[in-house]
Amino acid sequence: MSPLTSRPSSPSLEKSSTPPSSALDPPPTPFQSSLSKTNTYIHRINQLLSTTPNLDLTLGTLSYTFSFLAAILPFSRIHARGSSGKAPHGYSHAQRLRTLGALLAETRVTLRLVIGVVGVYGSAVEAFGIPTPPSEDKIPRRESTRIAPARNPEMWSAWLSRSSVLAALAFQILENVAFLGDKGVLCLSPDRRARLWLYCSRAWCAGLGVELGRLGLQRWGFRRRDVDGEEKQGKGNLGVDKSEDHSGKDDHVARSEKKQGAEIRTISRRDEKGAGGREEWTRSVTIHTLYMLMAVHYSAEGGVMGEGMLSLCGCLASGFGLREAWRKIR
Repeated sequence: MSPLTSRPSSPSLEKSSTPPSSALDPPPTPFQSSLSKTNTYIHRINQLLSTTPNLDLTLGTLSYTFSFLAAILPFSRIHARGSSGKAPHGYSHAQRLRTLGALLAETRVTLRLVIGVVGVYGSAVEAFGIPTPPSEDKIPRRESTRIAPARNPEMWSAWLSRSSVLAALAFQILENVAFLGDKGVLCLSPDRRARLWLYCSRAWCAGLGVELGRLGLQRWGFRRRDVDGEEKQGKGNLGVDKSEDHSGKDDHVARSEKKQGAEIRTISRRDEKGAGGREEWTRSVTIHTLYMLMAVHYSAEGGVMGEGMLSLCGCLASGFGLREAWRKIR
């Protein structure tokens, strides 16, 4: 055999003879890129609507938005009919938006009618410590010691959580009975149905008040954590100032205390945007305050706000919650 024919081919030549697959793939067209972004967006919407709380937030945002638009359109509340006896153009659009908003609001009530009590029961299991079937990976709970409530903020938080569950249960039962009465399933007089809706709104108002009290207790916990961090850092600074006349060991201890106090403040600032942090606390207070204004309106006979202001409060409250739910979807 000739040496020329038996000589193996160069690896570099073989490698260069077959271009990589990535080089063969054409770049995506603008249509393909937009289609990929649309698929990703629709997938996130599907994930958002797959859970009942997020679906309720979505329906609430749309319902209050349509009601608010109907309230601010011209001729929506005055001059319902012109001189010719026909409804003005702006009034017809306002009526359509108002009807669509009422339809979505009724869909929310129907959704809560089916699974609302189940959600309240899940909250009650967590708040009242109802025993669940034990599993192998769970550790038995310790018996809680009886401590004075004024010295144990966790006990106050537990009481507030249980009160909130009881108010939510009363709200859900009253709403279900009133809604079934409006649809003719239960034989209730119009006056009794009106009283049921009034008591339902007052139960909602009570639950929101308890939740705002729990958030106030949480704010007090944030202040205590800041004070503890400042005291720890102050001790560290004092130790560093006095460590000039002490040994190296005392200087090391003082610097460690100062570093520990700085770490506490750093963690406190880092937790402001995390779960249970101050940013989430501010958002929760804003949402519950807006809902409280709506609950006070429905709790008073005749209401205290106009249609536009009421719809705006509901739109903002539901929109803030929906934006946070959308942000958590990856």
